[in-house]
Amino acid sequence: MAFNGTKAYFQGRDKVISDVLDKYNDLPSRTIARMLFNQYPAYFPTIEIARVAIQYRRGRTGEANRKKLKDKRYVKPL
Repeated sequence: MAFNGTKAYFQGRDKVISDVLDKYNDLPSRTIARMLFNQYPAYFPTIEIARVAIQYRRGRTGEANRKKLKDKRYVKPL
């Protein structure tokens, strides 16, 4: 699935991230990002895009983003 900015695209990408974090939440963000990049290139065309998505879900992209985060299951304490 190529990026097209639709709601379905982002929902699919969020589902993939949640599934991977449910299984491998104890791994470092970069390691998980490499896994996502290799397994889902349509959702994550670069490792950096995957890494930032993981960091966002873990609450590591700043206090303002942490407050906006709806699903706080994966947030690690600072």
